[in-house]
Amino acid sequence: MKEVSIVKKVRERDANGVVIQPIKIVDDPDWDKVNWAQIGEGANLETVGTEFDKVGFKGRMNNARIFKDWNQKDSFETVMSEAEGIATKAIAKLKADGREPADDRFNKMTAALKTHGDARRYDQAQKIAKEFGKEMSEGGFSAAYTDPIERPPVPGYRKIDADQTIRDNTGRVGFDKVEQTVRDYVTKFNSAGQSLSHFEAIVKTQGMHDHLAEACRNI
Repeated sequence: MKEVSIVKKVRERDANGVVIQPIKIVDDPDWDKVNWAQIGEGANLETVGTEFDKVGFKGRMNNARIFKDWNQKDSFETVMSEAEGIATKAIAKLKADGREPADDRFNKMTAALKTHGDARRYDQAQKIAKEFGKEMSEGGFSAAYTDPIERPPVPGYRKIDADQTIRDNTGRVGFDKVEQTVRDYVTKFNSAGQSLSHFEAIVKTQGMHDHLAEACRNI
């Protein structure tokens, strides 16, 4: 990770983001603080996530050090497409040679992709639910949500229940003016700015997972 991630030099801050005095320049992320022995080969994705979160890893990678002759845009979509192409070719070569992936590595990779997609779903659902609840409250209306959706190891999360929200608020003064907004809320949220990129990343990750999972089954 030290070799392929982007490490910046920053001023050391406390848990509240305040610069510590006297000023000390540190690495961000500081990979020396990761318990690599506990991570091992990365089979336990929850442990990997916890350790990487601990050092503030934000996913910044030097793609030129990962992919040979890299000359593409540094975006999630291009990276995932490149990785998918490499993995698909590797699976095809193994299949042609009558071999199977060693040490269950492709199964681990597809499991990691699923977890990554689920983590993005969790993050997006949290953002949508928070904004939706705030807007409903400001209008004097209540917000309804689904039962928790469980996708271990990602924490459970709830999604907006538009139909129940409408049923709960029908008849309240002014709700008729926002009913359609409630019906379209998730679609519009996912189509706006950063949320669109986030949503597309979820779709891309899921598609890549399904593609590789199917390829592995056919070996």
